[in-house]
Amino acid sequence: MQILKLSFENINSLKGAWTIDFQAPDFRSGIFAIVGPTGSGKTTILDAICLALYGHTPRIGSITQNANEVMNRDCDSCRSSLEFQTLSGRYRATWSQKKQKNFDKTGKYGQVVSTMEKFEDGCWIPITDGSKVTSKKQEVQKIIGLSFDQFKRSVMLSQGDFAAFLKSKPNERAQTLEQITGTQIYSLLSTKVYDLAEEQKKLFEDKQREVELSPVLDDAVVLTKQEQLKGITEEAKVLETQISKIEKESRWISETAELRNQFLRVKAELERLKENRNEFFRKENVVRLAEHAQNILPIFNTLIDKQSLREDSIKEKSAAENELVNATKSLKEKDFNFKAAEEALNNENLQKPKKLALFSQIEFLDAEISPLIKSSRLAQEEKIKEPLHKRWVICYN
Repeated sequence: MQILKLSFENINSLKGAWTIDFQAPDFRSGIFAIVGPTGSGKTTILDAICLALYGHTPRIGSITQNANEVMNRDCDSCRSSLEFQTLSGRYRATWSQKKQKNFDKTGKYGQVVSTMEKFEDGCWIPITDGSKVTSKKQEVQKIIGLSFDQFKRSVMLSQGDFAAFLKSKPNERAQTLEQITGTQIYSLLSTKVYDLAEEQKKLFEDKQREVELSPVLDDAVVLTKQEQLKGITEEAKVLETQISKIEKESRWISETAELRNQFLRVKAELERLKENRNEFFRKENVVRLAEHAQNILPIFNTLIDKQSLREDSIKEKSAAENELVNATKSLKEKDFNFKAAEEALNNENLQKPKKLALFSQIEFLDAEISPLIKSSRLAQEEKIKEPLHKRWVICYN
């Protein structure tokens, strides 16, 4: 397992967002120290690594909705994310928790969100559900091969445990260091070689005692024993050759482990370069599209203007067509009225001779009646001029 990048927010005394890129040039050597005064946040960095992977820290047990001692007290949320590389690929483990809206009244925290992702084909693909914390822990243990207790003992020694580590027995320290460095195979080889050497030593001593206890032998028996000794000596040489071969294989395994670490570092660097290349291609594509858009902008503006003129022309045409329809309708109405007037005029012309004859009769009758009317008017005027008493008398009689 090789840690690539650690990002965390509002963990313990370190308020705000923090990022440590272990692929930066300052960390390329693979050996570095976390130093600083007491309370500066050294252990917080280790806590953030444990939180991202297991949701625990060596100093604090499980974090629940009732208790979260790692969240900065002035903040409403905390988060930790760890990117790391193994032989099976590149992974990102993330852990986070927020305070509930009514935290001041209930003191309750929200649900812990814990996810595991794998980097494939240039993107991060989720491999666990954020709400299922147990499945995340199982996936982490499967990927890196260590439970939280094993990780805590072999990789993450807290301040209190470090003194105990120094004071522990040599065998216990050796076991812990083997877990850290992955060199358990060397102990197995050493044990195997030691057991094999002890077995051959015991066999040699047994043979030597047999020789010492054996009575004086004649020449034939001595010759037989010498042949047996020669065979044992040949077997010892063969065993020495095997031991030498095992030592060479041990050195080869050590060199292979170093090459594996170098391979992991080169693979991680290659993944980072791929990310940078993809980001560069994306930005290059954006710039190219922007340049193309800048080149066609005048044409686009001209097209928009022409489209606007076309829409205005369509509106004017529609208005003209409406006016034409209204004018045609008005013309038809006027044509209808004209025909009606013309028909009335024709009828009037047909009635004109009758009206002229009637008018002549009226003039003739008027000429005859006019003297009568005049005489009647004079008679009335004379009657008005008569004395009033005569009129009464006449009326009475």
